[in-house]
Amino acid sequence: MREFSVYSNNNGKLRVVKNGWCWPAFFFGSLWSLFSGFLLAALFMLPLEFCLNFIAGVVSDQQRRYGPEDANRIIGGIIALTFIIIRLIYGAKGNNWHKARYLKIGFDFRGTVKASNKADAAKSITG
Repeated sequence: MREFSVYSNNNGKLRVVKNGWCWPAFFFGSLWSLFSGFLLAALFMLPLEFCLNFIAGVVSDQQRRYGPEDANRIIGGIIALTFIIIRLIYGAKGNNWHKARYLKIGFDFRGTVKASNKADAAKSITG
């Protein structure tokens, strides 16, 4: 059983968000933010991740051509660490960003329930 937060608006629409870690945000990062409607985050993170990927490719190419120099290893390690940190932030905060958006657009928090999936969580609130 997982824990879910349930939100509703005046029209009776329900939104259910799993509490805790957000795997889609962790794995897909800025693309997740783009398709989840977090456009400002996507506009910032997509170019950043593109630049990091480009620099990582250049560093990798340098290592293949000239051997693994210390500077290239350090730069590559910093880029990898930056990617990991970005993805950890996405995974840890992704579901909280959904919750905050629902509250911002007029949904009310109805409660926290334990259920096996989102549909069951919504049913337990509606009764």
